[in-house]
Amino acid sequence: MKGCIAALGIIVAVALIALGVFSYRVNQAGDKTPTRIVLKASEEAAKSLDNKVDTITKAVATASSAAKPIPIKIVVTDEELNSKLAQLGEVRSGDLLMRNIRVQTFPNEIEIAGQATFAAIELPFTMTAGLTVQEGKPLVSLKSAQFGSLPAPDPLKAQLGTILQDQISTLLANSLLSIEEIHIEQGSITLIGSAKPR
Repeated sequence: MKGCIAALGIIVAVALIALGVFSYRVNQAGDKTPTRIVLKASEEAAKSLDNKVDTITKAVATASSAAKPIPIKIVVTDEELNSKLAQLGEVRSGDLLMRNIRVQTFPNEIEIAGQATFAAIELPFTMTAGLTVQEGKPLVSLKSAQFGSLPAPDPLKAQLGTILQDQISTLLANSLLSIEEIHIEQGSITLIGSAKPR
């Protein structure tokens, strides 16, 4: 998994954790109720994520020597993701710069928030996305994006979606991991699949 979960690479790619930020808890009807949350970050959690990536690397080696796929199941927590994001710094794509990125997971949804600078304007941003599987790889579907209190313009929303997808694609570019299922739950993302032989 080549150097690995650069924030699920998350999923994302990315930076300092703000403790005690306002976010939203999403219920099954899609309504949002303001909720005070505290996102944790620690060296131990970042190391835990690295260890999970090492487990995948070892499974690929085992699959290669056995010449058959090896089942894999990985559960990545919000704390692990945010701890890794805190180590990575800012993310740039063209004129768009994102920093102080943090992730929170809800049932079937990932919320990503932080600070963005675009065309010399700096604003807080929030976006929500889902993950599905296509041909063994995660596919991002950006559900919403807003800067400050305004919805992101379509060109910027498309660019944000591209950044998310690029981060995941980069993470898994040389991976021999084939993903069969992704489950997004409160506080975690579960990947189920197999390590393929080289």
